[in-house]
Amino acid sequence: MKSGRLRARVLIQTPTKVDLGGGEYSDSWPAAGVGTYAWAEIAPVSASAMFSLGVQGASASHTITMRYNEVVTSLSRIVYQGRTYYVTDPPIDVGARHREIRFNVQEKVA
Repeated sequence: MKSGRLRARVLIQTPTKVDLGGGEYSDSWPAAGVGTYAWAEIAPVSASAMFSLGVQGASASHTITMRYNEVVTSLSRIVYQGRTYYVTDPPIDVGARHREIRFNVQEKVA
């Protein structure tokens, strides 16, 4: 992996379970700025790639690549420059060498 591609300093956040009492739980995201920071490459998924997959309501709007990191799970979200991306698929360990992970995300637009 060439480090020059990793130009985006992203914040990785994972929800925690909050006990609401009575056996009920809710997911709670950490406060703004709290989490793990990492360098990443964020690339939009092209419209032609989504069309060739036959997906009308595509679940992935971007693909993120970063150095191997066990913090990222399919429950995580990525925050970058005020934009929030939710991980849609489990991260793939590229080459199974624990050097690079790649995963799809969906940007949530407020």
